[in-house]
Amino acid sequence: MVTEMNDESANEALLRPVRSGNVFEETVNRLLQLVWLGVYEPGDALPPERELASKLGVGRDTVRQAIKSLSDAEYFTTKRGRYGGTFFADTVPRRHSTVSRRVWTPADIADLLGMREVLEVGAIRLASRRTLTAVERDVLWMRLSEVEQAGPDDYRRLDSRLHLTFAELAGVRTLTPLLAVAAHEVGVTRRRRS
Repeated sequence: MVTEMNDESANEALLRPVRSGNVFEETVNRLLQLVWLGVYEPGDALPPERELASKLGVGRDTVRQAIKSLSDAEYFTTKRGRYGGTFFADTVPRRHSTVSRRVWTPADIADLLGMREVLEVGAIRLASRRTLTAVERDVLWMRLSEVEQAGPDDYRRLDSRLHLTFAELAGVRTLTPLLAVAAHEVGVTRRRRS
């Protein structure tokens, strides 16, 4: 990860216990959020299976199956040997994932975009009222610079990461997971349309 500031809050937001629905699909979706929202950089190591299982509140077999599914879809790569492990792919696959099967109506999309707007504007407003530390300001400027310099392949991922940074800087612990879910769902609908 790029900064220490995002390590705990982003992981806490996305790697919280799975509570409902299909445990396998929800685990896959949580791991996809790490990719799509830019929490980790391409080439970064995925946390160990045991740690993921503990944070998600699922069995190691579920995590292993989710990682295999996403590796087969080219989101992760596996390296063997002393410095081996599972790593985020250098490029995010462009094709639509078959994991999330929800059918979105135009009203659903409008509602989702409205919710995301409220959350993001609120996060920015709250963050602007805080006195940021030097590290927080540096991270914010770095995230903004990354978005401004991003090419078409990286723009959405880096833009999502900037918005998650605003949520973290707002100082409301429950805001980051909500914004992460909204950004993920918007991303899924965009990828389906392309």
